[in-house]
Amino acid sequence: MHKNNAYKTEMLTTAQDYLETYEEKYSHAIPSISGLALVLGVTRRTLQRWCKDDRHPALCRILDQVKAIQKVVVLEKGLKGEFNSTLCKLVLSQHGMHDQQRVTRVEEVTVRHELTGAVAELLTELVTVSRNSRENGQISNRNKTKQLENESLICSAGGDKNKKISKGVKHA
Repeated sequence: MHKNNAYKTEMLTTAQDYLETYEEKYSHAIPSISGLALVLGVTRRTLQRWCKDDRHPALCRILDQVKAIQKVVVLEKGLKGEFNSTLCKLVLSQHGMHDQQRVTRVEEVTVRHELTGAVAELLTELVTVSRNSRENGQISNRNKTKQLENESLICSAGGDKNKKISKGVKHA
């Protein structure tokens, strides 16, 4: 850390470099204000103070970009399963996204998750696709079971393919 927290113009260049190369050069999974503060050798509080007094608008824009990129990276990698979902939830809560659960009683307990913005739309689409896939798989499994039952009934009819037993009734 710098001995004094005086703003230096070369910090802006370093901040822009961090924004562009946080992963490759600094090995940070996501850009963060804490990461930027470490790279600049100051505290988070100092960065926030510099932006509050409006004397360093370029640095403030970089901090806003850090937050925006952080949100997008966490959302994208979370949806792809590359990041831990609990960690994603924690980080995204800092960006105004919250997971709310409401329990209501009808005949059975129903839990509904309400998410804000585009996440809700994406998750709704994923759930629909998942349900359709599961239902198609169940229908397919039912058809396979019926086919196996029919084959075993034909076999139990003495091997004659023209005879079929259905619910205990012989058909010729």
